[in-house]
Amino acid sequence: EILWPASADIDRLEFQNVAIRQMVYLHSIGKNILLADEMRVGKSIEICGFINAVKPKKILILCPNNLKYQWRDLVTSLLFDKYEMEVAGSSIFMFSDLVIINYEALKNFGDALKSVEWDLIVADEAHYLKNANALRSQMTYGLKGKCFIFATGSPIMNYPYEIFPLVHKLA
Repeated sequence: EILWPASADIDRLEFQNVAIRQMVYLHSIGKNILLADEMRVGKSIEICGFINAVKPKKILILCPNNLKYQWRDLVTSLLFDKYEMEVAGSSIFMFSDLVIINYEALKNFGDALKSVEWDLIVADEAHYLKNANALRSQMTYGLKGKCFIFATGSPIMNYPYEIFPLVHKLA
């Protein structure tokens, strides 16, 4: 059973427990993860449960700009281990164990991020990476990580071929 900090005021649902167990299993056999639960069902909570279970040392969370501080608040309240955390803004220091950065900032900090071997890279709203020719996709796909989690409620936005860049990177 995944433990949460005593201060975490959260009721996990059974399907979230199942998702966390499945992600832990995939990680244990060296697989990357496509977390494609429907919108608004708690993918971020599931990812925090996964982090509590596998305890990665260096974590990079990529997300849209408007979600950076939601992620900060979520990991602050739900992670069992307290990581040295940095939310990237106009600069990035890279001394932290957990870095939260928006996709648009990848063009400025991509080379620095590529120099690190991350234990876990989370790409929230991963459908932003559907176009393999887009700069943010190329920067994300060029990062070095032991485990990737692509989280999206919409893995296929319009056309079936849109999922192929995501699946190709996860394979």
